[in-house]
Amino acid sequence: MVVVLLVALGLSRAADDGSDAAPEPSASSESSESSAPAATVPDEEWCATWRATVQVQAQYVATQSADDAATLLTLVERLRSMGYPESLAEAGRTELTAVLDDLRASADPSFTPSVVPSEPADVPAGGHAADDGHDHAGADEAPFGFFLAEHCPA
Repeated sequence: MVVVLLVALGLSRAADDGSDAAPEPSASSESSESSAPAATVPDEEWCATWRATVQVQAQYVATQSADDAATLLTLVERLRSMGYPESLAEAGRTELTAVLDDLRASADPSFTPSVVPSEPADVPAGGHAADDGHDHAGADEAPFGFFLAEHCPA
C-alpha cells in the first residue's frame, strides 16, 4: 500500500498558477530554522495520524467529495504541525515534506508543491529488499519510504 500511495502521489502533481505557493523563506528565517532543532513526535502518534490521512486520501480519490477534500487537507496540516516522527532519519524529512505537498495538491489543485520528491517510490512492504528480480530502493535511497514500511505498516 505504501508503494502504491507513493507512486500515486508522484503521478498526481497538478499544474498551478502559483497563487498559493509557499512563501520563500528569508535569510533570517533560514538561519533560525537551521539552528533550532526540528520538532519531533513519537512514531506511534505520527503513524496514527498518517494512517488516518492515507485512509481519507483513498476515500477522496474514490469520491472526489468536497467534505473528503477538506478532511484530507486538515489531516495534512495536522501532520505538518506535529513535526517529524522521532525515528525518521534526517535524510527522509525532505521526502516527507514532498509527500505532504503531494497530498495537499491532490485535494487542492491551486496548491503548488514546494519540494520535488527525491526518493524512488518502490520501497517494498516490510522495508527489506525483495528478491524478485527488480531493483528496489534501499534505506539509504528512500529513508522516508523505509520509515513508513518499518514504523507505519497498514
